[in-house]
Amino acid sequence: MLVSDVLNTVRSILNDPAKASWTDADLVNFLNSFMLDLSGIRRDIYTVRAVVNLVAGSYQTLPSGGIQFLAPYVSANGQQVLLVNMADLQNARFKASMTAAASANPQFAIYDPRNRKGYRVYPASTGSASTLDILYGATPPPVSAFGDTYPLDPDTVSAAQWFVLGMAYDKSTERRSAPVSEAYIRRYSAWANANLQSEVGNLQEAP
Repeated sequence: MLVSDVLNTVRSILNDPAKASWTDADLVNFLNSFMLDLSGIRRDIYTVRAVVNLVAGSYQTLPSGGIQFLAPYVSANGQQVLLVNMADLQNARFKASMTAAASANPQFAIYDPRNRKGYRVYPASTGSASTLDILYGATPPPVSAFGDTYPLDPDTVSAAQWFVLGMAYDKSTERRSAPVSEAYIRRYSAWANANLQSEVGNLQEAP
């Protein structure tokens, strides 16, 4: 899917074929604002799976652009790493891992509820040849032209169009309309927050 698949419909609704009120650059900038805004609300709307190098110790942070740790997969030796919560830590196996000697291959990971970019691994990492395959929410890459690939899922297209229309009708031009802008932004906000699970509730208190 291309940016044009999102914005051509917006162009049609705006009825501005000469692009006198809204340039292509305007609409692309509004679309980038939408992606940033939505990723702040739904931190798993754009995900990245990557093998990251772990630093020495238990506490880890996401790579640049990461905004929410979601899940671990496997460690450097290919062993599955579990995502656990506070209740799991009562299990003798996990308690033993928390006090075990540092290792290049953690056995489980846990969220840091105070910092969504942070997480802990146990046993603590040695920091040497220690990697972890993880999934995390990230900021979508900005787009710059109608021919660029749209980086989000197709089910976000309607919301993107509402947001862009809301921003367009808020722009200071002879066609500015606060009521129309507010109506589109309300529609976008209702969609963005519908059935949104509490991320804070999903994050478990870290030890």
